[in-house]
Amino acid sequence: MLRSHIDPTAANTIHDERELARASWVLAAVYLLLFAYVGVFLPWFPPLLEERGFSPRLIGIALALASASRILLPPLWGVLADRVEGRRHILALASLLASGAMLALVPRWAVSVTLVWVFAHGFFLVPLFPLAETVTMNVLGRRRQAYGRIRLWGSVGFIVSSLGLGALIRRLGVEIVPIAAGAPLLLAGFVVLMLPGSAGERRGRISRPEGSMPWRTLGLLVLTAALGQASHGPYYAFFTLQMKARGVGPAVIGSLWALAVACEVVLMACSPRLLARVGLLASLRWALLLSAVRWLVYASEPTLFFIAMAQLLHAASFGLLHIASVQLVDHTTPDGAKALGQSLLSSVAYGGGIGIGLFAAGMFIDRWGDAGLYLAASTLAAAGLLLSVSLPRTITSR
Repeated sequence: MLRSHIDPTAANTIHDERELARASWVLAAVYLLLFAYVGVFLPWFPPLLEERGFSPRLIGIALALASASRILLPPLWGVLADRVEGRRHILALASLLASGAMLALVPRWAVSVTLVWVFAHGFFLVPLFPLAETVTMNVLGRRRQAYGRIRLWGSVGFIVSSLGLGALIRRLGVEIVPIAAGAPLLLAGFVVLMLPGSAGERRGRISRPEGSMPWRTLGLLVLTAALGQASHGPYYAFFTLQMKARGVGPAVIGSLWALAVACEVVLMACSPRLLARVGLLASLRWALLLSAVRWLVYASEPTLFFIAMAQLLHAASFGLLHIASVQLVDHTTPDGAKALGQSLLSSVAYGGGIGIGLFAAGMFIDRWGDAGLYLAASTLAAAGLLLSVSLPRTITSR
């Protein structure tokens, strides 16, 4: 499936097409494991904290702490990765350390100690996703549009873990969450070492597309993506708890999360044709528009059926937004600063955006309630859509 989309000229330090295919499959496995972790952490870490006595406000603070390191540190990792070889070793080490910090949460700690471990976990999680994006783009080279075909395996990992853990939690309880979240990161740390030594390294990069975009455009782009990601704050922090409050069982909750990501998988599988037909900038705008619609549905306090229907829009609010923003950043950043560009996206959108969204959700849930939070989320996505109008049309030709 992956091999037919690989450009044999993508990396001049990889010896043949077979080695390129191997690198792509290893990256698919890395994505699967990294997002298997996400499929545990996002739906089930908030209920674990609730089980251990955390209030909704403290849950929001804890989740924001996990993202806090992603605000300042990714650019430092990006600069390092752009100037040295051994990106796979950075990925491996950080994955193992992030796993260790998560597994340290197996015992019950005091609130203050738990927050320290959560922050440490977020600290080591920082370089994993932006470096994975950078290595993948380098391996694909001119065939960047095939990125979704590799990235979709991350969504598969999310589906498997969220569904499987929902069934396990029904039997074993939420105390299994630290082990279930730490194990995929531990495996990813070893799998990434299977990459061919030159795959995705700095010298293996092909020449960038002709021309370059100004850094002002990059700033507008990552801020636009940040508003879209911040709008997910109430969903990531409290969706599982909201469903529990309605009396929905763990298996059904896991299925709702999995349904959302299954739609994301379909979109990513179709992304080469979709992006070629619609265009990157238009895809970004459609993602933000449909995000605003999705959160308006949740704000209306719908029945479970309409919640399930709104989960289908995760294909746009996360899947399309992510693919479009990652590829736009790759097109925008000049050669020699690709990892820095992806790290800035991670910092601003996934660190600052999601972190602020989670923190605000925890701070205002008692005052605004679920409906108020989702109305605010829809407003954030709409603001991102308006900001995207400032992006130059020429970005779509890259």
